[in-house]
Amino acid sequence: MAAIELALDLYELDVGRYPASLGELTAKERPSSLGQDVQWNGPYLKKGLPKDPWGRDYQYTRDSQRGQEYDLSSLGRNGQPGDDDIGNWSQ
Repeated sequence: MAAIELALDLYELDVGRYPASLGELTAKERPSSLGQDVQWNGPYLKKGLPKDPWGRDYQYTRDSQRGQEYDLSSLGRNGQPGDDDIGNWSQ
């Protein structure tokens, strides 16, 4: 999770906003939605998106529901939303 958080922060420093999806962190080419005047140093995750400790995709929302800059989480051991979720808001 820390590697994704770092990549998100580097992306935001370069582009001026957080990505719409985690897939933008692995893009080798500048996304067409970015203007030519925007600095692009991607891919921000050269080895692809890591999986959570249970082998599932991390959940990401640019518009945080928890007062953060974004929400990044794992659904935890059971893979369902609930009490065992791990997120950037619980660190």
